[in-house]
Amino acid sequence: VRAKRKDDDTSHMPPFFVSDQFYVVRNTKLKPTEWMHFGIDPEGLYIGMRAIYDRYHLPMIITENGMAYSDMLEDGHIHDVYRIDYLEKHLVQVARLVDEGYPVLGYCPWSFVDLVSTHEGFGKRYGLVYVNRTNTDPMDCKRIKKDSFYWYQNVIKNGCIS
Repeated sequence: VRAKRKDDDTSHMPPFFVSDQFYVVRNTKLKPTEWMHFGIDPEGLYIGMRAIYDRYHLPMIITENGMAYSDMLEDGHIHDVYRIDYLEKHLVQVARLVDEGYPVLGYCPWSFVDLVSTHEGFGKRYGLVYVNRTNTDPMDCKRIKKDSFYWYQNVIKNGCIS
């Protein structure tokens, strides 16, 4: 972010990025995605968690960390390798914090099941479980476990990423 200027156009920004004091700018070192316009920054999670701990000296839990994507059902499956990559890179940073002695109590991916995004409906999906519906057609609302569900299940079962 940088200090806000009078000529900054915030009309394209989500409401939570609009402020009278700052303006969110692109980080050219990060690759933006379809829904994550400012890029993905796993190391930013590490840096931010350290800064929070250094300020408050309290145990921490990561409650919402996830990859937004327009998942597409293919032959009854969701092959979301992009979400697995996202989660793996962020969990590596969480492990780094724990290895360094920071009191991280937990990590909760966002979200378990696809949910309605306040601005993009069911076009923007975060879940480890797909909900078979669109914004205009409720279809059968069947829950379909994505590849990321099974990957994360193994991470929990094995207590490690590999």
